[in-house]
Amino acid sequence: LGWMVAQETTTAPFVEEEVCENVLPALGLRMDGMAQVSKVIRGGIVADQVGYGKTAISIGVILANQLKFPTPQQAKVAAPVAAIPTKATLVIAPSQLLRQWP
Repeated sequence: LGWMVAQETTTAPFVEEEVCENVLPALGLRMDGMAQVSKVIRGGIVADQVGYGKTAISIGVILANQLKFPTPQQAKVAAPVAAIPTKATLVIAPSQLLRQWP
């Protein structure tokens, strides 16, 4: 739970990196190119085995973040015109699991 909560509030960037290598035999050269981009990524995937508490972890993260991310009205700031103020959490699960949850 601690890792998931930290992941939701981090400002540390994740560095995505792509490396390309090419050999130019006619010139006797090998060339390397690298591109990097930094991104702040929040959220994650809880993909533990059956019975490891994925539902409990997800509920814990939702509850832990309720006050950390106020809606624009609560924060008294202007929301972007196209934004819909929400504190929704998307949960994706197989249809077979819906019968297990009341």
